[in-house]
Amino acid sequence: MQVSLLASQGVTSKRDLDAAYRCFGIDPGHANVIGDDHIIGSFRARLSDISASQAEDARRQLRVLGDARNSDKIRAEAADAMETLEQAITWLDLDVNAADDFVTTMFTLKVYFASLADETLAMQP
Repeated sequence: MQVSLLASQGVTSKRDLDAAYRCFGIDPGHANVIGDDHIIGSFRARLSDISASQAEDARRQLRVLGDARNSDKIRAEAADAMETLEQAITWLDLDVNAADDFVTTMFTLKVYFASLADETLAMQP
């Protein structure tokens, strides 16, 4: 009963937290020396190798880490939303000084290749 109450209040168990770290290949024992950027990098690297449903689970695990570490940066990455110019520039792999027409081209390419990847994963057995 008490575990359910704590979970409903957003408290994460050590077991769930350890599982979230392991999801990204991080030893929970090293969590205190690993920065948010490393965790986000591990998450992004994993995204390229997993299906859309697995990506949603990875985002859920990332949210667990963001909440446990009280990290707005990790939470923003888990939200899969671009709310700032910095997030958009990072997603597009661009320099902040890129020409507007190049930004449009990169966006079109990113969306196109993402749709191809989704189709390819859907066709796999």
